[in-house]
Amino acid sequence: MIFCLSQLHTGTQTSLAWLCKHDEVDGMMLSTGVHKLFGLVDPADTVHDWESGRIHERFSEGMVYHEHVRCDRQNPYRMNRTQLVMATIFPTLIPIRDPLASIISYQHRADFHGVPGQWAPDLDLFNRWVAMAEIYPYLDSRAVQFLPWDLWENDHPGLNKIERHLGLRERSDIPTILNNCSGPYELRRCYLEGDVDALKSRLKGNLWRDLVEREGQLRPMLESLGYHELLWWDR
Repeated sequence: MIFCLSQLHTGTQTSLAWLCKHDEVDGMMLSTGVHKLFGLVDPADTVHDWESGRIHERFSEGMVYHEHVRCDRQNPYRMNRTQLVMATIFPTLIPIRDPLASIISYQHRADFHGVPGQWAPDLDLFNRWVAMAEIYPYLDSRAVQFLPWDLWENDHPGLNKIERHLGLRERSDIPTILNNCSGPYELRRCYLEGDVDALKSRLKGNLWRDLVEREGQLRPMLESLGYHELLWWDR
């Protein structure tokens, strides 16, 4: 089984679609119920193959199991312990993205779906990033592979290395990057053009400030993964 663990808005659907293109993958489950890994599957639950729509009642060796990063209930700045255990047991893929890009996507999605009342950011969004950065130095690279989609969209060698790690045969095709994005929109344009002033004025609440304040916690992990000179960093 392959465990796919992702931050919000970092290419989850792209990653799952890519994984399910491989013949070795026979389906996936989207769930937060880790008990299901041990055969405790409610009859109402379904496991879907991404492309064929096949429904599975139980996990199989070729299954992809996905969860979004969650924080420990007792410590909001630490990753969920069960997820960490799973990342040591199963080959694990963690898609990653510039946190600013994920926050922009988060705000756009909230606006697009018409959040009622005054829009407020999900403070847990930042906690999840900090929690991952804190545990990053201790993750076993033999078990966990990070996939920075916004850096690797044309990097076949990088993707092929991950495929070998996950026990998948290499494919030459690469999925459309972030294929669930909403197309061009103003915040995205500002990001791609590097217009920091526009981003500061258009991001709602304290999103920009809250992200910048966490540079010291997030930057070492991001630099290790290949990110350089991000817009929100203090040069």
